Amino acid sequence: MTILHHVSGGPTLLLTGLQQHLSRRENVTITQTLLTADQTPEAGNIPPCDYLWLEHPGTGWDAAAFCQQIRKKMPGLKLIFFHDSKDPKTIKGLIQAGIAGYLLPNCTVDCIEDTLQSIANKNIYIDPRVRQYLTDYLLNTNEKKNNHRILTRREKEVLRLIVEENTTQEIAGKLYISCCTVETHRLHLIQKMGVKNTAGLVREALVRQLYAHP
Repeated sequence: MTILHHVSGGPTLLLTGLQQHLSRRENVTITQTLLTADQTPEAGNIPPCDYLWLEHPGTGWDAAAFCQQIRKKMPGLKLIFFHDSKDPKTIKGLIQAGIAGYLLPNCTVDCIEDTLQSIANKNIYIDPRVRQYLTDYLLNTNEKKNNHRILTRREKEVLRLIVEENTTQEIAGKLYISCCTVETHRLHLIQKMGVKNTAGLVREALVRQLYAHP
């Protein structure tokens, strides 16, 4: 197994720790390429290797585009990213670009071992300290999409009138339905949108852009 550690700005504490830990493994060869502080990684500069451990060089670099390029050039490469960002969109973009692991720079030895084991099992490994951010983001995004899609035309009409501060009786009159039916629609909206009351419906309708004040 050949591991390449690619880093900008010279040797780091992370590189030293990786070398000390991974060099104890049998059949592991660790090499490194160092970039000057003003350089950024380029796919064409990566020599053949099994694993690429990459420290994010900072701002002004499209990490996802780099991952796509290197994966196209070396399809079998396992790319592991060390980056201090906990932004779910950044992590999701890197996963879509084909990384095999995402770790915070101050990760533990156990995390490194778990990463190698996870990749060996053909799974993507995400640092536990950012996993919850990503999970919450994905669940929230999917929930918004799903809830928006499953609202019926009548429910959207009722929701619009609720946001416009109409009473149950006023909504019933405008839609030519009974007050009981309005309350049934209100209950369904509360359940589908995951809120507790009418105020929550108004808030969620505006946040999800299901309705905008004229």
